[in-house]
Formats: sequence, C-alpha cells, structure tokens
Amino acid sequence: MKKYYYAAIKLLISFIISGSMIFAGTSLVHYFDPTFTISLFDLLAQVNLTAWLLLGLMAGINFAGLSMLPVFSSPSGEKTRKSRKDK
Repeated sequence: MKKYYYAAIKLLISFIISGSMIFAGTSLVHYFDPTFTISLFDLLAQVNLTAWLLLGLMAGINFAGLSMLPVFSSPSGEKTRKSRKDK
C-alpha cells in the first residue's frame, strides 16, 4: 500500500514542477514581449487541450525523473534486495 503513497506524492510533485515550469516560461515570454498576456491559469481555464497535454507530458517526464531518485523508491525493494543477498 505504501507504494501507492509514494506514487501519489511523486505525481503531485511532478505536476507542481510542471506547472511551475510552464508558469516560468510564460512569465519569461511576457518579460521579452509585453504584449503577450496569457498565463498558465488562462491556458488551463480555456480547456485548451494542447496546454493540458503539455502539462501532462512534462509531468510524466518529471515523474520518471523522480522515480529514479532513491529518496522516492519504496523501502520494500530494499528488503527484497537484502533478503536475496542473505541467501
């Protein structure tokens, strides 16, 4: 059951990171082009499929990256690894 908690935490963190990256990108574009007025919230509020797909794609990439970190791996994997070494 703990693996689902780890997966939920990773998914939440990856969506937060993805939203922050899109928000930073739109802010950067607005900095160089003051006529650009769309934000992340406007993109997602318009039910723009491209924006949702971009957010999902970036979240998936971040989720895969977080899965490689040992901090977010489930401790059950370590137990099986130790039990295999003992045999």
